[in-house]
Amino acid sequence: MIQILIVDDEKIIRERLKNILTLDNYKVFTAETGAKGLAICQKEKIEIALIDLRMPDIDGIKVLREIKKKSKLTEVIIITGHGGIKTAIEALKEGSFRYMQKPIDYDELAIHIKAALTKQKQQKKMDAYVRDLEKAINEKNKELKLREKAEKALKQFSRQKLYAREEEKKKLSIRLHNEIGSFMVDTTSAILLIEEDIRNNAKNLDIVEIAQTKMKIKKMAEKLRDICIEIRPPDINMIGLKGAISELIGRVSETKREIYFDVDLPSEENIKDWGKMIIYRIVQESLNNALKHAKAENIKIFVKRDNDKVNILIADDVIGFDINKMQKKASRRLGLKIMKEEAESLGAPLLIDSRPGHGTSIKTAFTVKALQTEENYAY
Repeated sequence: MIQILIVDDEKIIRERLKNILTLDNYKVFTAETGAKGLAICQKEKIEIALIDLRMPDIDGIKVLREIKKKSKLTEVIIITGHGGIKTAIEALKEGSFRYMQKPIDYDELAIHIKAALTKQKQQKKMDAYVRDLEKAINEKNKELKLREKAEKALKQFSRQKLYAREEEKKKLSIRLHNEIGSFMVDTTSAILLIEEDIRNNAKNLDIVEIAQTKMKIKKMAEKLRDICIEIRPPDINMIGLKGAISELIGRVSETKREIYFDVDLPSEENIKDWGKMIIYRIVQESLNNALKHAKAENIKIFVKRDNDKVNILIADDVIGFDINKMQKKASRRLGLKIMKEEAESLGAPLLIDSRPGHGTSIKTAFTVKALQTEENYAY
C-alpha cells in the first residue's frame, strides 16, 4: 500500500486530507510539526509527503531538504496559504514535486499524487536499469581484463618461444662456425705438410689431386658457413643490423637479381639485440620468398626510422600470389606465419599485399620503445 505523510499545524486540514486519501486506498500518516514529520520518515517508507510551508518549529523548505537527504525517491508536495512566486521557485529548486496554494483542490491534489507516483515508478525503473547496466559493465570489464590477461600471457609465451628458438639457433650457429673454423685450420695444415712432402718427392700428379681436394673442402666450408649465417648471423652484434642486412644482400646478389636496400637507423645502438634480430629475420624471410617463390628480378628493401617508429617495407614487382591459394602451400605458409609471430612479438601486425601479376609487398612498423625494451629473459 502506498504510504503518504501529511505535515501541517492545522488539525482540520490534516484530518480532511487524511480522510479523503484513505478513501483512495492510501495509508496516511499525519504530524502537526516538522520534527514529528521527520521522525515518521525515519521509521516508515514514505512515498508522498504533503508539507505545509509555515509551521511553528521547522519551516516546510527545511523539512523538504531533510526528507530528500534521507530518500531521493520520496516526492514532496508543498502546500501553503501564504506563499508567492519566490517561495514556489525556492521549493522547486530544493526538489519539491509540486507547489499548491490553500485551500486545497482535492481533485487537483489527486492528479498531482498520481503524477508523483508515476514519476517515482519511472525513476525506480531507471535506477534498476542503471544498476543492471553498471553490473553488466563491471562484468564486461572483468571479462575484458581476463581476456587481456590471457592475450598478454599468450603473447608473452609466443615471445619466449621465439626467444628460445633464436637462442638455440645462435648456439648452433656459433658452434658450427667454430667447429668449421677449427676443422679448416687442422685440415689445411695437414694438407700443406703432405703437399710439402710430395713436392720433395716430385709427385706432381698427387699435388694436383690434393689441390682439387683443397678446393672441394673450401667449397664445403663456404656452404657450411652460409648455413650458419642463415641460421643466425654470428656477427650481427659486431657489425650491426645494417651491416648484417648488407652482407645478406651481398650473398644473394650473386643470383644477378636487382636488389635495392636502404637501412636508415641513426640510433641503432639503442636497439636491443632481439629487436635487431626480428627485423633481420623479417627481411631475410621476405627476401627468400621473393627469390625462391616469386622469382623476383627487382626487390626493394627499406628499414627507416620515422619519429617514434621504425618502418619496414620489402617489395617485389613480379608474379605476386593469391593469399588464399598460398595457404595450401605448407612451406610458404610456415615462413609467413613465423614472420607474423615475430612482428607480433614486438606488438605490430605484419601486412601482406599481393596480387597475381602485381607483385608483393610486406610491411610492418615497430615503435622505437618496443625495440629498445629489455626483456626479463636474456637473449
